[in-house]
Amino acid sequence: MNTARKISYLIFFLIIAGVAVYMWTEEVAQQSQEHSTSTIQPSEEEIIETIFHDELSE
Repeated sequence: MNTARKISYLIFFLIIAGVAVYMWTEEVAQQSQEHSTSTIQPSEEEIIETIFHDELSE
C-alpha cells in the first residue's frame, strides 16, 4: 500500500472519528442540560392546567 493511500485512509478515519465524538458530546451536553433544567421548568401537566385555568377564568 502506497503512502498516499495510507494518508487518505488516515484522514478519512480521523474525520469519521471527529464526527462521532462531536455527535456524542452534543448528546451528552443535551442530556446534562435536560437534567439541570428539569427541576426549574414546570411539567407539561402544570402548563396545560395553567392555560385552561386562565381561559376558564376569563
